[in-house]
Amino acid sequence: MSLDPSEISNLSDEQEKALSLLPIFTGALSAWGSYQIISMVLTSQKKTPYLRLLLGLSLVDFFNSLILPLQSFLLPKETSHRVWAIGNEGTCTFLGWGATFFSSSQLYSGALSFFFVLTIKFGITNEQLS
Repeated sequence: MSLDPSEISNLSDEQEKALSLLPIFTGALSAWGSYQIISMVLTSQKKTPYLRLLLGLSLVDFFNSLILPLQSFLLPKETSHRVWAIGNEGTCTFLGWGATFFSSSQLYSGALSFFFVLTIKFGITNEQLS
């Protein structure tokens, strides 16, 4: 059964198209920034706990920035109200897996916050953390 987009969304076709296209540009900028951080950390001579946490966070964000812009396109076309949805059940499952896996960036952000508390408040050094 095909759903009529006007029954689900109050957005016009132009707004739906903009909603699908905007994440491509922002995702590309985010992926570029994460790539820059990854290459900076990998070429660094020092391998501190901070840089390792930053590398993990940037890797997760890099792949998230590549998958998130595809979300509007990989939704199942039979059930989605998105204009350019071309996906199926498999692509929807992949998007769900990606959203769950890439929520690990919150763990990395929490670990960085914990790192800053340990180093700033308690004066723990990189050598002690290593």
